[in-house]
Amino acid sequence: MSTVLRWLRNHWGKILLALSAFVVISMIFTPVRHYKARFRSDTPFDLAHKRAVTSFVDSQGFGIRRMFEDPPEKYWAESTFLIEGRRHYVRSVHLIGITKESGHRFYKRSNPPIKDNLPNSAYRTLTQEEYAAITSLKNGETPFVLLDEEQSPRLSGRSVDVIAPIFARESCLKCHDAEVGDLLGAFNYHTYVDSQNP
Repeated sequence: MSTVLRWLRNHWGKILLALSAFVVISMIFTPVRHYKARFRSDTPFDLAHKRAVTSFVDSQGFGIRRMFEDPPEKYWAESTFLIEGRRHYVRSVHLIGITKESGHRFYKRSNPPIKDNLPNSAYRTLTQEEYAAITSLKNGETPFVLLDEEQSPRLSGRSVDVIAPIFARESCLKCHDAEVGDLLGAFNYHTYVDSQNP
């Protein structure tokens, strides 16, 4: 027994260093593994968009905590969604704001938007296509608008922007000069559609 204790006393620094390295590596790779596992796939678009809006309005559905827990059913955690049977791979989600207070803004932040970050977020003006899409949504002509972009030179598909509306809820009226049901903005889902593997 004394030999074991002597060995531990002589090597305790190396043992502590090895245990510390193990803990650090576990902390790094465990969230990444869970992060990939928590995403949902092939959600019907109307449900995926509903979750995104609820996540934004509640200001808790998007975020890094999705890496550590199962996403509640009502919050966004989509990696792909389906429109007319075609799979859209989500690359980014941008907010388009059209409030009376701020006017028309396309927020550049490529991560899912969080309300608290908007005052300091960079933005640009809307393109003609985006403005036309917002007009169609405001007039109730369509539940969402698809904007085809360039064909990918390296991949077999194309980029598609899906623009879908955000209508005012009762809770929105605390901060916005609007009525329930008014169009306050939209989400622009920048997606990739593989033409060979729908």
